[in-house]
Amino acid sequence: SETTPNKEHTYWAYVPEDYNPEHRSGLMVFLHTSDDTMEAAMYRHWKTLCDQRGIILLAPKAAKLGGWNLDEAEFVKETVEKFTERYAVDPSRVFLHSFSTGGGFTWQLAFKYRELFHGAAVLSQPLAQRPPENAPSFRQQFYLSCGEKDPLLNAVQATVKGLQNMKFPVTFSKDADREHKYPGTEQLLEIARWADALDRI
Repeated sequence: SETTPNKEHTYWAYVPEDYNPEHRSGLMVFLHTSDDTMEAAMYRHWKTLCDQRGIILLAPKAAKLGGWNLDEAEFVKETVEKFTERYAVDPSRVFLHSFSTGGGFTWQLAFKYRELFHGAAVLSQPLAQRPPENAPSFRQQFYLSCGEKDPLLNAVQATVKGLQNMKFPVTFSKDADREHKYPGTEQLLEIARWADALDRI
C-alpha cells in the first residue's frame, strides 16, 4: 500500500511474482465499492489469476469510504500513468474493473479517459447515463456480468443492449443462482481471458 505525494490518497497493488520487464503485463485497475475497499477479497480472488495471466492489479482508494467523487478521476489517472511508467505494461491491455457501487465511477472514467482505458469489466452495475458515441479509434471493449437473482439484472441487460446498439464490443455473462455479490473463480477466469484478448481487436 502506498500514499500519493499529496498525502490525500492511498492505493495498493499486486505485481505477479514472476514479473519480467521484458514481457509486457496487463494492468487491471480495480475501483472499490462505496462501503468496502475489498482489499483482502481482491487479493485472494486475483493473486493466482494475475500470476498465471501476467496481470498487475492496481487498486486506488477513494479519500472517503462513502464512495468515489468525480474529482478523484485525476488521481486515478495519474496513479495508472505512474504504474505504466514504473512497469512494462501493454497499453492495449489496461482496463478498469469494478463491482456494484464501484461501477458508477468506473463508467465515468472509462468514457472520460478513452485513450487510457481500453476496456472495463463492470459487474452488477448498469450504466446510468448515455455514453458518448463509439469512436473505433479508441478500441474500447466492455465485459458485463450479473447474477440471475440480482435485482439489477434487467437494468444491466438493458445496458448491454444499449451499448451493443451503439456498436461497442460487449461481452455479457449471466450467472445462475448468483445474487448481488462478487463472483467466484470460474467467472473471474472468464474476465481474465477477456482481458488477455483486449489487444487483439
